[in-house]
Amino acid sequence: MISNNLVILEKVFREIKLQIEVEKTGYLKSNIKVSVRNPDSVEEQAEVRIDVMENTKELASFMTMKGEALFEDLPFGRYTVKASRNGKKLGEVLLKIEE
Repeated sequence: MISNNLVILEKVFREIKLQIEVEKTGYLKSNIKVSVRNPDSVEEQAEVRIDVMENTKELASFMTMKGEALFEDLPFGRYTVKASRNGKKLGEVLLKIEE
């Protein structure tokens, strides 16, 4: 945790390392920035699909550009951030964003 308004998480999987920044931006709103790197270096991983799920519902999905994807103005709640490439699951992280 960096501050009350910014939290940074890192999770390493076999093929990728995810860095997730959760920033509280306003009343019950947040931004989630996902960076995808090679687990053994800082090399950006392109063409990784990042999905933000609420239960089984997909809220947003982006392909990484320069190893990053940004999800803006998400309401506080419980989310699953999933990473995949060509339909193959690379990893997932559970998040709970609250006041």
